[in-house]
Amino acid sequence: MEQKIIIFCPECARKNMDKIVTLENQIKFSEEITWLNHEKKIVFSDLWKGIVLSVYLLLIPFVIGLIYPLSYSEYYSDRVAFIFRTFYLHIISFLLVGIFLIIGLYYIVQAIKKISSIQQKREKLIETTNEITDILNQFLSSERIEIIDDLIQGLRNRFDQNYLKQVPMSQMSMRELQVFVVKSLKKLGYKNIQINNHFDSFDIHLFAENEHGKNSISIVKGELVITMDDVHKIAIGKAYFDCDQCILVTASKMTEDAKKLADQYYIDVWNQEKIDENINNNVTDEWVRYLEHYYDYSDRDLDSYTKYELQRMKKIS
Repeated sequence: MEQKIIIFCPECARKNMDKIVTLENQIKFSEEITWLNHEKKIVFSDLWKGIVLSVYLLLIPFVIGLIYPLSYSEYYSDRVAFIFRTFYLHIISFLLVGIFLIIGLYYIVQAIKKISSIQQKREKLIETTNEITDILNQFLSSERIEIIDDLIQGLRNRFDQNYLKQVPMSQMSMRELQVFVVKSLKKLGYKNIQINNHFDSFDIHLFAENEHGKNSISIVKGELVITMDDVHKIAIGKAYFDCDQCILVTASKMTEDAKKLADQYYIDVWNQEKIDENINNNVTDEWVRYLEHYYDYSDRDLDSYTKYELQRMKKIS
């Protein structure tokens, strides 16, 4: 299926754009809320991890006190106090408790910061407004712009391949050269291109029209050097067929006298360089015409596009 670039009217398509933007925001909102809830669970896990690390070593005596031999003392508080005096009144114990406390506090502080950040992100998840500018800005999102950019770049590559690249004229057969000349004339805006079925007499192969009038086109292939006689014959053909201008297309060399005579008779000589120059000068206009084929003006209110997009987004959501 050939892809098209839809040309729409923002004011005409406002309601339909709003439908797409609203559904996109709902999907995005749902996805972001899910992600934030997942992040929140991880943060609370870190928070509890910090709390446990902070008090871990300090809670051990209370646990050991429950199973410490009863022969020492019948009172739980005495057993706990004994464990603290025996094991915790040393520099190494103080360092271990301090390290665990610092690590635990670090986790707690970082978790509190992340909880605050998650809350702020939740507050920023708002629905789209009804202003046409805001709707249009959201509708023309970066993802949609990237898609159209990729499509246009692909079209441009195809255009360059077909429009600018060709086999050199010197390597073409006569038939290939004739086809190439016709295509080049079309690219340059010539109209009503016709084949001359009586070219034997004056070597005039084609006729074409442009804003300057009727043109006779002579295609010379296989001659090592074009002489004055060749040019004179073409000039007579221009007059015989009542043409306003004459074009000589050739990859062959011309004698200096032949060049002067061509200038004198206003014969425009198109060699490889001249054709390439003409085409390159016309490439912008031709690219615009080429791209016009891929524009779709039939859905200016985006109704058809909206139906397709809503169905697609509901499936992936």
